[in-house]
Amino acid sequence: MRVILTLLFSLVCNPVLADHGVSFEAKVGNANDTNKNLSRGFQVQYENTLYKAFRYYIGWGYSIFNYEHQNSNDSYDIEQTGYLFGIKSMQNFLSIDTSLYAGITYKHYEHELNTIELIEDSGHDLGYELGLEAAIPVNQSWDVYGKLGYEYSSNELSIASCCNIEFGSEVITSIGTRFNF
Repeated sequence: MRVILTLLFSLVCNPVLADHGVSFEAKVGNANDTNKNLSRGFQVQYENTLYKAFRYYIGWGYSIFNYEHQNSNDSYDIEQTGYLFGIKSMQNFLSIDTSLYAGITYKHYEHELNTIELIEDSGHDLGYELGLEAAIPVNQSWDVYGKLGYEYSSNELSIASCCNIEFGSEVITSIGTRFNF
């Protein structure tokens, strides 16, 4: 058993034989509404090589949107949490690792007053994400990357009761760092 654990540990920790990555990114998005501030949040992700230039990824993210009610001084939040699973195709171009990615998202939205009073809960819904990533290696273990992508949710949340704001699809930009092991 000790020999098996030693072999597994050496495979995972040897950068020549293993190709895993853990990343953290800060996200900024826009739900295409002029009465609402930009969304902001973060995402944590694990990825692994499937075959040569193809990797799969799984992750979890959190975002929050803030906006003001037009007829009162109340401020509202929409909190979005969700899981993602996808695949990316990677190519190296002029020492920059570029990749196209596509994935499935499973999100949950909550509409709250800034006093943490829950107004509406959307439940969960499926969606997808598509995008482009460019990563610059800092050293053998670390990358810094930026993303430009599009996220779509199948169950758009409309807050017609107070503000006529629809959520569900948005263009996302993010910057992050990845540890490769």
